[in-house]
Amino acid sequence: EGSVVAAPAIQRSLRELPEFSASGIASSFVRNVNVVRDDALLVSPLLLADHGFLQTLGVRMALGRNFSQDEDRPEGDRVVVIGHGFWIAQFGGDANVLGRSIVLEGKPARIIGVLPKDFAWVEDFDLLVPMRLAPASQDMDTNQYAIARLRAPAEGLNARIAARIHALVLIAPAWDMTE
Repeated sequence: EGSVVAAPAIQRSLRELPEFSASGIASSFVRNVNVVRDDALLVSPLLLADHGFLQTLGVRMALGRNFSQDEDRPEGDRVVVIGHGFWIAQFGGDANVLGRSIVLEGKPARIIGVLPKDFAWVEDFDLLVPMRLAPASQDMDTNQYAIARLRAPAEGLNARIAARIHALVLIAPAWDMTE
């Protein structure tokens, strides 16, 4: 019988390994959300991710910036990074898009960045918003990807990573899936 370990726990453990320079978490799926821009109502795919996601992938924004650690906290400011195609289609590529607001699921969010044209992920999405997990989250309500960036190849690294994850699974309390 195995245990299930929340992505935040894996990420914290990966951060402790000196071989990694960055780590992040993203939801394993996109979901469609209602978006209001000016007077237009849209439905667009949205991805939840933490503040380390874009940094770990080495993304250089077309405009603006990634969300901060403070914006990624449960009570952080509501911000959004928009995809390049969404920026072109909905804002005509206007460089003054930063600081404007759109309404996501009935709540305003300030646009702080535009992804580069060549950005790609497992699933296409138009909107990227902070995951806003509590620091000690053991969130098991959704599947998440934990990603990490290596500083440089290292001898025995795969064994150390496997041992770290194995230790996490052994010390993690079993998740009762019958509840």
